[in-house]
Amino acid sequence: MRRVTLPLSIINTILIFIFLFVIIIPVSYWSYQNFENTLHKSIIDYFKQTNNIVNTVIEQEVKTLNNITLNLSNHLSTINIESISQHDISHSVSSEVEGIDLIFLRYNNKIIDYSTSLFDTTAIIKKYTNKDLYENQIATVEINGVYYSALLSTEHIINDKTGQVIGKITVGKFFNDNFTLANYVKKKSNINNISFMFDNQILATSLDTDSFEYKKTKKLFNVLNEHEFYTEDNLIISKQTVEILDKQTNIFIITSIKNNILKSLNDDFDKQILILVIVFFMLSIIAYFVINAIVVKPSMKLLHFAQDVQTNKNSKYEEGIVAEYNNIAYGLKNIIGELRDVKEQYHLAIEGAQDGLWDWNIKTNKIYFSNIFKEILEYEKNENLDIPNFWQDNIHKDDVENAKKQMSEHLKGLSSIYDNEYRFRCKNGSYKWMKSRGKALFDEDNKAYRMVGFHTDIQHLKELEEENREKQKLLYQKAKMASMGEMIGNIAHQWRQPLSTISTASTGIKMHKEFGILKDDEITTTMDVINNTVQHLSQTIDDFRDFFNPHTSMNDFSIQNIVTKTINILISQFKSKEIEIIEDIQDTLIHGLENELIQVLINIINNSRDALEETKDQKRLIFINSYKKDQDVFITIKDNAGGFKDDVINRIFEPYFTTKDKKVGTGIGLYMCEEIISRHMHGTIKAQNAVFNYENVEYTGALFTIKLPLE
Repeated sequence: MRRVTLPLSIINTILIFIFLFVIIIPVSYWSYQNFENTLHKSIIDYFKQTNNIVNTVIEQEVKTLNNITLNLSNHLSTINIESISQHDISHSVSSEVEGIDLIFLRYNNKIIDYSTSLFDTTAIIKKYTNKDLYENQIATVEINGVYYSALLSTEHIINDKTGQVIGKITVGKFFNDNFTLANYVKKKSNINNISFMFDNQILATSLDTDSFEYKKTKKLFNVLNEHEFYTEDNLIISKQTVEILDKQTNIFIITSIKNNILKSLNDDFDKQILILVIVFFMLSIIAYFVINAIVVKPSMKLLHFAQDVQTNKNSKYEEGIVAEYNNIAYGLKNIIGELRDVKEQYHLAIEGAQDGLWDWNIKTNKIYFSNIFKEILEYEKNENLDIPNFWQDNIHKDDVENAKKQMSEHLKGLSSIYDNEYRFRCKNGSYKWMKSRGKALFDEDNKAYRMVGFHTDIQHLKELEEENREKQKLLYQKAKMASMGEMIGNIAHQWRQPLSTISTASTGIKMHKEFGILKDDEITTTMDVINNTVQHLSQTIDDFRDFFNPHTSMNDFSIQNIVTKTINILISQFKSKEIEIIEDIQDTLIHGLENELIQVLINIINNSRDALEETKDQKRLIFINSYKKDQDVFITIKDNAGGFKDDVINRIFEPYFTTKDKKVGTGIGLYMCEEIISRHMHGTIKAQNAVFNYENVEYTGALFTIKLPLE
């Protein structure tokens, strides 16, 4: 999928619009919520004011009723209660009797009804008295499914002479059909309509009983239990509890106001939102140009500068008003300059080393091969080598398993770097030796995700190694032939005396036979001498045959045994030259190439022999010691021939270097000694001059130390 890229100016425009909507939507929402809350509170407050007016009017009615009952009580206390007539009651409340629905007297368990209401006051009063409701300020009773609610005021009648309570007088006004009260409250509170209700029954209302709103009010009674107010068509309707002297009653008032107030508030809110949108839009336009001036244009200029400075070291940045951009520009110039230098160094290093770079994205299995990599394998630069299994399919079949194994171990984190040599197929089908080195990068889960490395063409090195191996074989053969020459000389020395003994013995027997003086016991003795001498010669032949036998396999042998074999091969020459060999052997069993170690000892001892031949007026000594230390065995060979000169001691192991006459020395003996010890037996050999004391005489000579591992 192609990634979409946009210019910074377009991004700036998009961001401005996003900013605009991100700001406007929350602010509009907040404004709407604030408007809703304010509107809600205003409506609630308005209805509370209406309710306060209702409560005030009703409290005023209660006071009026209290005054009437008090006047009646005072008047009736001065006359005979048995003789009270309707005229007496009417006379006492004549000025206030308008609107009075209930008047009844209680004394001596009698109830006398003086009411003028059209309602069945006898039944109503009976229920009031049965339930002692007449003591309440508002009392509601049900008769035949109709609720009757009234404001009541009751006073005791006290005889003015005796001071005794002789009865109670109760005065009341019905809420039922009290249109005067409803219209009065409607007028006072400037509302649309008002209804007094008990349960689901309208007691009194300013509505026309045949109107739709009247019917709707009855239906909304229960709905208004769940809402503080209810909006219906063009009205806002509220339900409030009637309170008298801060005490709630069971009478509710349903009030309504016209919806034009709400519409007015909504219109104001719409205007505010419109103004807000215009303001934010203007601010966004201003912000666009400001951001474009101080961010977009400097950023584009900075980008162009960064692109230009990559190729032009002398590119200059024109400073702007934003200090940070100026600092970034100078920082970029320095960083890009350093990166350019590093990049140049990197390319020069790769080009100079002539190594092929490969970069493997392990996650996608994509591999980048440099041009030099392709050139080494004789591919064209434009050829695509990123094909499945290219690497493992082109490694030589004899090398691929080891290469894959080492690669797997490195990708598991078992090796610090990947380093391997293998033959790799070129484009023409031939193979080249390559040295492959690389290192993987690991994520937080220790899984390799990328690996980078180099291929180095080592074909010429492998060819040189092969040439060196052939040369080394020739050197080894030459050294062997030189040793054979030495051995033949040793054989000549070893056989000269035994052959002389055989010749003398056989000649003696022949002469004794000719003179007739040969005896039988003389024949036996002479034959024993000849046989013993022949056995000695046979043993000598076995010793030399073992030395020249080309054993190339490793075997276990003892140090004492190889030292003894070496001395037996060389002993005749050393005796003739008066050279004494002194042994101090700590016998140890080691594993290695026995004959090759004997050859090393013969070469070193023969060098000591040659050096000792030039010494005079002192004993000629060779010391052969061996000892074990830790997991190694040490063999030392020391002579008293004066040691090496300082200018040659560091060169004695070089091939073809010799201090002898060219006719005598080949210069390969000690070189082969070092090759055998280091390469074939994994040990070390070193030479130095040593000063030592033997039999109270101080000597100087050459000291060779051979260190071999026991395993």
